[in-house]
Amino acid sequence: MRSDAMDALRATLRAFCPTGKETVTVPQLAEALGLTTESQKQLLRRRLLILATRGETEKVGRGVWLFIPGKEPSRRGESYVRMWRAIRIQSVGWKRQDIALIARVDATAVGRYTRWLESEGYIAKSGREGNVNLWRTTAKGRDHRQTPWPPVDIPDPYEDERKATAQLCRILLLEDPDKPRTRNRIQEQLAVLTARFCTTNGADTPQITEA
Repeated sequence: MRSDAMDALRATLRAFCPTGKETVTVPQLAEALGLTTESQKQLLRRRLLILATRGETEKVGRGVWLFIPGKEPSRRGESYVRMWRAIRIQSVGWKRQDIALIARVDATAVGRYTRWLESEGYIAKSGREGNVNLWRTTAKGRDHRQTPWPPVDIPDPYEDERKATAQLCRILLLEDPDKPRTRNRIQEQLAVLTARFCTTNGADTPQITEA
C-alpha cells in the first residue's frame, strides 16, 4: 500500500527505530505525526496492522511495535515511466518544470524523482537559468532504457531534521527534561533544527528554490 500517509508513517517508524531493534508505541507515533483525535489514532493502528501483514512491522506488546527495515515495497507506477521517457528525450539544459508538463506529473514528484536520479548518477546539473537549475542526462542515463525504479522512500532533504524532531518527541515523552543528560540530548536535536532553519548571516529572506 502506497500513500502519502503510509510513507509518512514509514518515515516516522524509521526515525524511532533506525536499526530495527528499537520499539515505539502508538502514542509516540501519534504525537510525532500530529494525530490528536481518537479516530485518527484508530486509523494509525489499522495502518500499523496493514504494514504488519506486509512484514514491515511487528507488534511486540500492547501498543508496542517494531519496525523491520528493508521490507518496504519498491515503487511502481506509470508516472515514473512517463518521467523517465521525458527525461531521456531532452537535450542538455532541461528544467524540472519541463518534465512535469510533458509527463503530466506534479512538480513535487518530479523534484523527488530527479533528486534520486541525480544521487544514482542518471542525471546531473548543467548550469542555471536565473534561480532554476538546468539538467542533463549522463552517459549512465542514456544507456539505461528501462525506467529506474526508486525505493519507496526517496531520499528526503529534510531527513535529518525529521529524525531530530521525532527524537525530541521521544525524549520529551519518555525522559525527565530536568536531568542534565536529557537536556544535553534535547540541545543536540535542537542544534540540528537550528542549523537548518535559523540563518547565520542575518538574512531574513528565505532562499528561493525551484519548483
